[in-house]
Amino acid sequence: MIAVCNIVLSLCCQGITTLLYLISTDMYMLINYVSFVNWLAIGLSVVALLYFRYSRPNASRPIKVSGLLSNFFIILLVVVECVGLWVHQNDVVAWLC
Repeated sequence: MIAVCNIVLSLCCQGITTLLYLISTDMYMLINYVSFVNWLAIGLSVVALLYFRYSRPNASRPIKVSGLLSNFFIILLVVVECVGLWVHQNDVVAWLC
């Protein structure tokens, strides 16, 4: 039951954001915002994986990646997000408000 509720909630949220994207008239602003949110979601996923790596060290992992690579990816991701926010701050802030 919980898995079904998560899927339905995810689909509803994605449908609502897709409808909001349709009312945008500036396509470049939309592309900048979507890429910002996409990289933010990827970064949060990697941070969650690092959190679970340290909070549950004995859990089975089908794919093992070194912590150095994961931390390097997080640092690069923060740089990409900060530069993207700095360069296109009007586009991202307009969608967040």
